[in-house]
Amino acid sequence: MKSPVNFKRVIIAALAFISMLPQEMYAVEQDSLSVMRDTIAEAGIIESRVTRQADRNVYTILPSDRLKSYDINSLLDRLPGIKYDGISDRLTVNGYDAIVFVLDGVEISKEELKALSPEQIRSISIIHTPKGKYISRGIRYVIEIRRKRDDGIFMNVRNSLFITPENSRTIANEQPGIALQYTKGRFDMNTGYGFGDILWNYENTAERRMPDGREYSINPDYAGLPTERYRYTSHNAYLRTSYSFNDRHTLSVFANYSREGTNTANSLYMMEKASGTTFHEFSQRQSSASNWTASATYNGMLSDRLAMNISVNWNGIYTPETYTFLRDGTVLENSVQNSRKDYSFQNIDLTYSFSDRLSLNFGMNGTYNRYRISDTGTGSTVFDRISGRADLYAYATWGIRDDLALSGGLSAGYVKDGAADRFYAAPMLTLNYFPKSVFGLTAVYNADPSYPVQEQLDPTLHQTGEFLYSQGNPGLPPMSLTHSLLIQMSFWNNLQFINYLTFTPDYISDYYALSGNNVISTYTTAGYFRYTTGLEYKWEISKNWAWNNSVQMNLMKISGGGFRNSEIGFMGESELEYFSPKLKLLSSLGYSRGMSRIPGLQGFSEYGFDLWNLTVGKYLLKDRLVLSMDYVIPLNIGVRQSQKSETVTPFYFQRNALDLGIYDNMLIFRLTFRFGKGKETKEIRDNTRYDNEILDKRGLL
Repeated sequence: MKSPVNFKRVIIAALAFISMLPQEMYAVEQDSLSVMRDTIAEAGIIESRVTRQADRNVYTILPSDRLKSYDINSLLDRLPGIKYDGISDRLTVNGYDAIVFVLDGVEISKEELKALSPEQIRSISIIHTPKGKYISRGIRYVIEIRRKRDDGIFMNVRNSLFITPENSRTIANEQPGIALQYTKGRFDMNTGYGFGDILWNYENTAERRMPDGREYSINPDYAGLPTERYRYTSHNAYLRTSYSFNDRHTLSVFANYSREGTNTANSLYMMEKASGTTFHEFSQRQSSASNWTASATYNGMLSDRLAMNISVNWNGIYTPETYTFLRDGTVLENSVQNSRKDYSFQNIDLTYSFSDRLSLNFGMNGTYNRYRISDTGTGSTVFDRISGRADLYAYATWGIRDDLALSGGLSAGYVKDGAADRFYAAPMLTLNYFPKSVFGLTAVYNADPSYPVQEQLDPTLHQTGEFLYSQGNPGLPPMSLTHSLLIQMSFWNNLQFINYLTFTPDYISDYYALSGNNVISTYTTAGYFRYTTGLEYKWEISKNWAWNNSVQMNLMKISGGGFRNSEIGFMGESELEYFSPKLKLLSSLGYSRGMSRIPGLQGFSEYGFDLWNLTVGKYLLKDRLVLSMDYVIPLNIGVRQSQKSETVTPFYFQRNALDLGIYDNMLIFRLTFRFGKGKETKEIRDNTRYDNEILDKRGLL
């Protein structure tokens, strides 16, 4: 019988053995072990924050990121290169707004994006070398979002309220919404409804010099009425269902209905400078657009190397519109039109991987588009134009090394628009270099096709003032190519340096022409060049403090029809942020110089806002309730108080200044309440294209 082991003696013997080892050797082993642990821990922190790949940067969202973000847009705004403007509701990546959002492999709309909360998000990828199915559509960046995994129900209720205490400049804005997400095994459903209502009153200072030399300016006494009154309402409901038959085949079906209404009224009391006589111009445009969308997408892995995506889409927009123009109470223009756009898009996309380093993406797009405009009063058809597009694309990606990748390809197609047709070829070449150091480089050359929209083609002649008319140009080319070169450098994952050049030989520009004694505002093509250079630095001073800065210079030139114009402008932003983990409270103070001066063939126009902004956000009820407030501080240091536009021709002059003091003291309240847990759905890829006409919306919607 064996005697039991005496553990006390074993431990004493082991300690005695260690004590006889050379002390220098023992110390080195201990130091090495300590260094290894520190290195692994540090690497874990870095990798959990950002992973740089050949075609994308992948950001894993940390709990601190979620607590510092009151909605999905503010979360995206925290990432390098992404900027979100809460007033214009515009999100850009490195200055581009030609982007799409992909959620768990499904391309989604902005309404679906708004339904997400930061608590759901696992990771966000900025794809700077998208697949051919996106490049062939002119998409420059893809923002891919991944959710957490958890079967069950998730519901999000949100509302935003925008008010200003100045009664003479009424702002009323409300954006409630509700979204429901349900996942059970292979089945996933997302549905939601959103509503928006906005009412803004602007003061517009106008000056004119007519072809016969008469000069007019706005009369300061206009009975206290706003010179521009803008109202916008919207309803949007959507339903998306997806089912994964197995890990290799998935089907997604999407339906959407939206209705948008706009009412813009301009009331100008004009005074002739020579005689001092005054007259009253009043114009009003009312429209309501109903939009139906239906799409289906199939995604399958046909083999370990071959993936296929097929998508079909139908989109219909019906827009009745009324336009009225009066001078001193006399109706000079009154028209009622029905506009309709029918659009369908089909795509088949395949990706074949020859190896881990070499893949080929190729496919085909087919597009049908029809614009119709009829005069309700006479029953006649004003405009009926059918366009069709078909293109093939092929793009190859070669991972030369782990830190170096090269992508290139070509999209070529045929466009028939009315009586005009056109062949085109659009190349693309991308180089990505991301060594294991502080430096990263992306260089991209590509050519993007673009097409005129309904407003630019509409031949209807509308009177907009005394001897002033507006009209579209049906003779615009059916397609134009924009050539661009991007060089982007990153340092330490938080410093971005951007250089961007773009040239469009057939850029669609506003153009003023003389017809007898009348001035007609229409559209024409011109050569357009733009160079943008900028720096962005997001500095985490400490765990609780951060300082974000960016600066950008734009050089723009346009020429055509004997006219030339150019502008150089600077934009910048600085924000100091503090976060209290104990109170779960976020506060920030920022200054933004975001107004851009854009040259036209015969003048310029300004876009954007300059402002000082204070933000406070608070999490309550176990982080399920999010409250936030934005306050536009009425501080005029560095702030431009108006958006200006100017038209200068040998026969006509016009200057307008839209007062932006309406934003002073503006309060923006946001509330979001979450039910359920976050989740990540099965991967589904969607290539649905939505070619909706973009309405000219002011303000916060």
